Amino acid sequence: MKKVGAVLHYTRNGNLVTTANQMVREGTPVYLKGKKLLGTVIETFGPVTEPYLLVKPIKLDAKPNEEIYIEEM
Repeated sequence: MKKVGAVLHYTRNGNLVTTANQMVREGTPVYLKGKKLLGTVIETFGPVTEPYLLVKPIKLDAKPNEEIYIEEM
């Protein structure tokens, strides 16, 4: 697993905004510590050097500043 960022906040419609230290493709699964599936990336936005991810969560249980991970390719 590779750390890519941290949780910022939930949007009004229940999606999750996170920081990212790299560009991540739409459809990429995102995990919390311990390989717990958080959801799927639905959009990458913001500056290329400091992008943000919009994640469609499977559960609303992530907390602010919690680290997020993707599988290494």
